Amino acid sequence: MLKVKDETFQKQISLLYKYQQEHLLKWWEELNEVEKEEFSNQILKIDLPLIDELIKEHLLKPEKEDVFEKKELLPPEIIPVPITGEDLDKEREAKTIGELALKNGEVGCFLVAGGQSTRLGYDAPKGIYPIGPVTDRTLFQIHAEKIKALSERYSVKIPWYIMTSKYNHEQTVKFFKMYQFFGLPSEDVKFVVQGMMPAVDIKGKMILERKNHIFENPNGHGGTILAIRDSHYLEDMKSRGVKYLFYFQVDNAFLKIADPIFIGHHILNKSSMSAKVVAKKYPEEKIGLVGYINGKLGVIEYSELTKEEVYTKNEDGSLKFNAGSPAIHILSISFIEDILNKKAKLKYHKAFKEMPYLNEEGKTVTAIKPNGYKFETFIFDLFPEAKNVTLMEVSRFEEFSPLKNKEGEDSPLEVKKNLTKLYASWIKDSGIKIPSDKEGNIKGFIEVSPLYALDQEEFVKKAKGRSFQRIWK
Repeated sequence: MLKVKDETFQKQISLLYKYQQEHLLKWWEELNEVEKEEFSNQILKIDLPLIDELIKEHLLKPEKEDVFEKKELLPPEIIPVPITGEDLDKEREAKTIGELALKNGEVGCFLVAGGQSTRLGYDAPKGIYPIGPVTDRTLFQIHAEKIKALSERYSVKIPWYIMTSKYNHEQTVKFFKMYQFFGLPSEDVKFVVQGMMPAVDIKGKMILERKNHIFENPNGHGGTILAIRDSHYLEDMKSRGVKYLFYFQVDNAFLKIADPIFIGHHILNKSSMSAKVVAKKYPEEKIGLVGYINGKLGVIEYSELTKEEVYTKNEDGSLKFNAGSPAIHILSISFIEDILNKKAKLKYHKAFKEMPYLNEEGKTVTAIKPNGYKFETFIFDLFPEAKNVTLMEVSRFEEFSPLKNKEGEDSPLEVKKNLTKLYASWIKDSGIKIPSDKEGNIKGFIEVSPLYALDQEEFVKKAKGRSFQRIWK
């Protein structure tokens, strides 16, 4: 066994041997003192008993005879997109309650922004991607301007907590400073780095990326709770009087951030946690679906549905399993506090991915096919812990078109076209004509700044009866 002077690190080395991960120390004697210190610091931060537990659970545990054991899946009850007079009355009531919470400073925002733009072919944090159809506004700017507009509308400070990862933290913070936080008070924009988890190969061995570095992945969006704990931002939220945290992900430019209707339903239903849902674009769409799995509320993966379930319809012709998850939530601060006090643990999910690794010659190799497992947690696994979960259906056209791929579905071009269609609907509703072809397709792109109008209602109020001298692009 390797011997070192530092007693704390020596104990961790003993655990490496106990859990059969001593291969990580293969190149130790070749490292200089700085490299040894960096490596020992990384190893000390790893929860080795947890990693061993995950390896046994996900890799070494014998498969059940019936791998495809049938789960009882049921659709959830949701608040539908309002159609009837009664629905609209409930929505108005919820909006009033939600607006009061905003005015009273009871709402904070939490953005998950730890991802890079790898699938977009863009070497930068995804939030820096220019997605404005006309202005090339970045995702970060769009989100920031929505929060600024909300703050001005309700005459209140809205704290914004942004979760980055170790891969993009410095770039993200630098970007916000460069653009002076897009007009938001810098003291109201706070950054926290997401936790990391070591990846393992198919034999359950942690993967060396370099001679003094273990390859790690962000611990999933379920890491939000631990990030709030470790950053002490829960105390910051409480000191500001925040009672409700609006949670969203960076890739969706359509978000109604801190939507008062959503907040109001959450409060009226005395929910611990709430989620928005959207209808699927088509039955085969590979989107997680909110539903009951063996009696517990969770997210059903597309692969868990049989072909029959994918196409099963209700009496009104809608799909039975149709509550797609756009990852938009509200969490009560009291619920987060309760989760942390109980030390409740989110389950880890594994994913088979390509991982860079160190070969026998000590050189880093980029894998061209999946060669290891990453472990991550998901925020929606908190549903069973919540006393009451409100699910609110919203219009996909108005609120969800994520940026994920370089081309095709969920590509920049698709997102820009969808934003253009959304803004065009606002403009048409205000009585302004828009250039279009014979098929009714809009010629070029349209963009509306959140600082001009946050929603259709505000746009129509400001724009109706006006003529815009603007060259259509």
